Amino acid sequence: MKSIKLIPAVFLFLFINLPSQAQNNVTLYANTASGQIQFAVDEIQTSLNEKGKETFVRPVLQISQQKNSEYSIILLNINDKAGLQLLKEMKVDRIQELKEEGFIIQKSGKNEKTFWILGKDDAGVIYGSLEITEIIRLRGIDDIENQLQNPYMKVRGTKFNIPLDVRTREKGR
Repeated sequence: MKSIKLIPAVFLFLFINLPSQAQNNVTLYANTASGQIQFAVDEIQTSLNEKGKETFVRPVLQISQQKNSEYSIILLNINDKAGLQLLKEMKVDRIQELKEEGFIIQKSGKNEKTFWILGKDDAGVIYGSLEITEIIRLRGIDDIENQLQNPYMKVRGTKFNIPLDVRTREKGR
């Protein structure tokens, strides 16, 4: 008799927890055929998993299956043919201001649970993904804000400590 009374309580517990499970799901939409985009996806997944979120990766073309109750992150190179139609449907402010290796992060959707990372090129998508990754790790996914960033220097790169040229004066000469 006690087990019969417990069944409604178990169902009530499950229905109460279902919405919170959707809060822990994040779907990433990306064209993972590019190694650079795959790197960006991996970085975001790692940061979300550290925060206890479950992640799913889907192709960009499946974005129509997006659920409004879940968080979504769309990684898109604006020069990618697959994403051109999506860009036409979405109204993005200041997209013409993007420069090489630049990116835009924009929230959309009813509850602003969809985050777009739009890069001028694959490098821009990586930089945008690294920005979102840092925000997620430091403050959480809800603190992501709209932004546009372009590099300060035309060519980014790694600086190595290159030894002095032999033609320069040494101390003591």
